[in-house]
Amino acid sequence: MKPGEKFFEGFEVEYADAETEIPKDVRNSILSGLEPEATRRFFLSRPGTWIYYQVDSVPGDKGLKYFIKYRLGNNPSLLQEVKIGENREVIESRMKAAGFFNAHVEERVDTTKRRASVVYRIEPKQPYYFDTLQISSKPHPWSDELRRVYQEKPIVKEGDLFKKSSIVTQREVISEKLKEEGYFYFSPSLLYYLADSSYENRHVRLSLDLKDNTPKAAIEKFRIDSITINLAVDSENTEIIGDSLRAIIDKEKLFIKPEKLRPFIIMEPGEIYNKRHEALTLEHLNKLDIFNYVSLSFTTDTIDGKNLLRANIITSPRPKHSLRSQVVLTTTSTNFTGPGLQLRYTNRNLFRGAEQLRLSATGRYEQQLTGSRKGLTSYEIDLSADLLVPRVSGPIKSRKLTGNVPKTKYSLSYRLFNQPDYYAQSSFGASFGYEWLTNKTTFHDLKLIRLDYVRLLESSQRLEDLFEQGVLDRESFNDQLIFGPSYSITYSPERKGGVVNYFIGGSLESSGNLLYGAYNWSNSEVNEDGQYVVVGVPFAQYARTQLDARLYLDVAEYTQLVFRQNLGVGIPYLNSNSLPFAKQFFVGGASSLRGFQPREVGPGTYKNEENTDDSYFDQTGDIMLEWNAESRFDLGGYLKGALFIDAGNVWLINEASNRPGGRFEWNDFLNELAVSGGAGLRIDADFIIVRFDFALPFRDPSFEEGERWLLDRIKWNNSWVSDNLILNFAIGYPF
Repeated sequence: MKPGEKFFEGFEVEYADAETEIPKDVRNSILSGLEPEATRRFFLSRPGTWIYYQVDSVPGDKGLKYFIKYRLGNNPSLLQEVKIGENREVIESRMKAAGFFNAHVEERVDTTKRRASVVYRIEPKQPYYFDTLQISSKPHPWSDELRRVYQEKPIVKEGDLFKKSSIVTQREVISEKLKEEGYFYFSPSLLYYLADSSYENRHVRLSLDLKDNTPKAAIEKFRIDSITINLAVDSENTEIIGDSLRAIIDKEKLFIKPEKLRPFIIMEPGEIYNKRHEALTLEHLNKLDIFNYVSLSFTTDTIDGKNLLRANIITSPRPKHSLRSQVVLTTTSTNFTGPGLQLRYTNRNLFRGAEQLRLSATGRYEQQLTGSRKGLTSYEIDLSADLLVPRVSGPIKSRKLTGNVPKTKYSLSYRLFNQPDYYAQSSFGASFGYEWLTNKTTFHDLKLIRLDYVRLLESSQRLEDLFEQGVLDRESFNDQLIFGPSYSITYSPERKGGVVNYFIGGSLESSGNLLYGAYNWSNSEVNEDGQYVVVGVPFAQYARTQLDARLYLDVAEYTQLVFRQNLGVGIPYLNSNSLPFAKQFFVGGASSLRGFQPREVGPGTYKNEENTDDSYFDQTGDIMLEWNAESRFDLGGYLKGALFIDAGNVWLINEASNRPGGRFEWNDFLNELAVSGGAGLRIDADFIIVRFDFALPFRDPSFEEGERWLLDRIKWNNSWVSDNLILNFAIGYPF
């Protein structure tokens, strides 16, 4: 830094009148978007700034040095760069737009030897409020129509702050509603306000009316006369696909059957024009993924006062086939990391009805980088074929589309997993079901039929020893059939600049109920283990559910708190004594309790006294409870930091003699939680997120009561910390 320069530490706000109530949304918007950004710190240091100054100037905008200096590093903001006066005017303008017409703002600069911040002191004074909104006092027949539309969705309400945004939004809402009722030419600009601020002290009475020069067509309803979808711009061939609905096609290069598009055209000839139906038609056709673009225009016919619209949909087809190859670096929840190769083929229009065929082949080689089994390798091959049909077929019939397009999904899959030191297992899967969105944020996946055949191909002596010792349940590894329905729902709202955001994911599945009922009803024989079998293979019978809920809370400009609750329960019954291995729960690892190795915790207070490399191979359970809290903050550039704490465990539904203390008890489960915590460094680039989380165990439920908290052992420069510190390397955020 040059002499006299100071790091800019950010903007602050003070309010001169603490008694004047300022809404939270107004307070949050005061400093939003002001420039420049503050120089970011991590406690007392500036790692991003330090990196920036360590690298000399870089010509151009590419290369490793550029990435280190400008992406990992952070060009600091200096006080001399701050436009203090301009920002003061912006803040005053925002206060006035929020109803504080007489607000006054002053600024001052607080400095230390090398740092400075700008403080804006706001004297809000008393705000103005909406009084009443009178709709159309003029004696014309359209006044009742305006009044009705306003009453259906009022934005400007008596007693609210006089916000400019509310006035603008109210006009837009009225216009949008009218355009959904046939008023094709209506627009917000045709409405105007008159304000009377003398009615009462700081209360403004408004009147809203239609401009005198409003065109006649803007206040008349229009009706859809005909719809043409153009599938071949240079062709004159026409095919009728409905009343007053036709398609222009190229008969020699017919890439899609026109009648297959009919359900996605929400507009209907003869109906009153509806802006929402127009938008849904475009949205549905674009989501078919067979067009490069879809445009929709109208021509009008007002002869004889009929007010007719002729819709013209123009399309441009996408290539039917696509092939992609991708080299990937994967990390798993069990701390395995390694390269992989993925090949994907897509046919976007298999049967000329927008049916999409997806073929995928993935190969991965992974190695465990940390933990007691460091160096252990595995490889995996996944093959899958999915057919997605953009409509509901099968036993469920759908009504006319009015929202998002549901899809029928047929799937086949094969997976080979080989861990040479332990076992090799294959699984074949097939499913039939539906996918749909109820809105832009809620996704549903229902599989009416789900079949998985799991087979143990190879077993090592080490695995057999674990069976004999009772550490592993042999039944969970046996060949078995999983047959039953499943349902999952994901709620993931779009971020709109708010302080709070959510994510909720839930699933429910079952297996074996129909098969058990059929075999039991027919008095079929059981095998030597008391199980019904299908072609010599026992079928699994269980119910399983899981809930993953997350809360994202922006507490400062560059700081976010994230909380997660991850709960799971699986219950084997009748034809099964234990859950299939792939359906069991575990905690620990890079996205769970990061101070413990994967499967190291539980079940309950159980501890394997063998203390070998295999001792933590199968610490799984039927019940999982997990809570995580993480503070994420910017360090500058691509560098992000985190502080976190995790808690959780797994338990068994039934007592197991070979795993004492593993059963879930309502009175004891809180005392049996494992706790860990630590700090993380993340490189959050545009194309990848690389994560390094350093964690220590804080509490171990396998210890005797009174000795489970380990905080007194955490002392720097001692052997316990170095022996128990875990580095979790992963791609992507943990949640």
